[in-house]
Amino acid sequence: MTFTWRPKWRKIVIEDHGIKISTAYDEVSGLHACPLCINIEELILLNKAPPEKIPLFYNVTDLIYHILTHRKQTK
Repeated sequence: MTFTWRPKWRKIVIEDHGIKISTAYDEVSGLHACPLCINIEELILLNKAPPEKIPLFYNVTDLIYHILTHRKQTK
């Protein structure tokens, strides 16, 4: 059995915990892409699945916590 994912990415702005982020959202799977791990403009333009190592998130809170880990890594 084969599984194919044909994403339909669109750019959205989310706000949670006082943080406002512009990111890519897939209308097919409900996943959010981390805008710090991948170029979301390119992801939306190409409209295909990202590389396997790019983290994707089902909920905004998890995406926010992931983005905060980027901040901690740069200190």
